[in-house]
Amino acid sequence: MEMNLTRQGIKTGEILFEQSIEQAVDTDFMLPDYCADIVRVLKCRMCPRIFSKSVTGDSLIVDGVAAITLIYCDDNKKICSFEQEVPFQKNISLKAESEDCNVTVTACTDYLNCRPTTPRKVDVHGVVALKVSVTGCRKTDIITDIDAKCMHLKRGFCPATNPISTTEKIV
Repeated sequence: MEMNLTRQGIKTGEILFEQSIEQAVDTDFMLPDYCADIVRVLKCRMCPRIFSKSVTGDSLIVDGVAAITLIYCDDNKKICSFEQEVPFQKNISLKAESEDCNVTVTACTDYLNCRPTTPRKVDVHGVVALKVSVTGCRKTDIITDIDAKCMHLKRGFCPATNPISTTEKIV
């Protein structure tokens, strides 16, 4: 009995890594001379941004910056603000090595505590939550036709898309 199989290769996406990871941001900074002294802190917020992400071997490297904005009152009850940027880098080990993969990282503030230690110095403790998703392409061969006399086929239509590439831009 002779049987001829016809196969076709398709690419399917599989999630290689998906997790939420915390990155600590602990810093203290001095106000410059042109800023007034801190009497009372009104608001302290942190806005994290991701600049680059790259996969090398079985590790993912995420580079970003956390922009900390301090809004405070001075001696004359005037509202002042100051912004300090704190860079961070997170190394994440992946389970398997992947060459052709798509990495998506979103960052948001999870926790932030800000307190003045002196009228010119501020101590900041915070956590940035990184939601990381690494998707890889896997090539799979599927049987599209069988040529055999003793075999009956039940044929059906199944649409499949072949992802070419993805891109991301910070706006």
